[in-house]
Amino acid sequence: MFGNNNNAYNNYQPQQQFNGYQPQAQAPRMNAAQMLDQIDSQGAKSMKFDQPGESVTGTVEKISAAQVNVYDSVNQRPTNQPDFWQDGSPKLQLIVIIRTNLNDPSVEDDDGRRSIYIKGWGRPRKAWLDAIRKAGLRKASEIKPGDRFTARYVGYDPQSKNPNNPAKLYEYEIEHVSGVDMAMGQPAQQPAY
Repeated sequence: MFGNNNNAYNNYQPQQQFNGYQPQAQAPRMNAAQMLDQIDSQGAKSMKFDQPGESVTGTVEKISAAQVNVYDSVNQRPTNQPDFWQDGSPKLQLIVIIRTNLNDPSVEDDDGRRSIYIKGWGRPRKAWLDAIRKAGLRKASEIKPGDRFTARYVGYDPQSKNPNNPAKLYEYEIEHVSGVDMAMGQPAQQPAY
């Protein structure tokens, strides 16, 4: 019954062509609130660090986690394919969105928001956990919007597996604003650049 190729169900073609027209599946429409959520969730311009010593400071707007994409070492950029560890678990990274006073004139409507990507393993993870501990916090969920965040590019990893393209090393700093400060209307100081 199931192996018979003459079965009408096995020969069913859900999309048929009529006079050269191939019907396309319609994407479900979204309402205005969903559209705004989607636009808001698209993040901010990625912060690029070119030289050791460069840093950026801003006010935390949002912290989230996302899966890392496979890196194409030939073209020196990530692909659209999600990356996994050998055990099948996803490789994750942290995305810290901060509000800064930066403005890139080549980007239309640059609002100063910048995304900092932090790998969830190795030295980047250790630097992130050190920043949490130095801020007097126990876990990342204690970091709140309004806290001040600094990312500093400090150099290259001398133990990098690829000496021709060594991994960059970063330090992070978190200045936590207490609930009392927030209640008194005193958020973290404005970013200094």
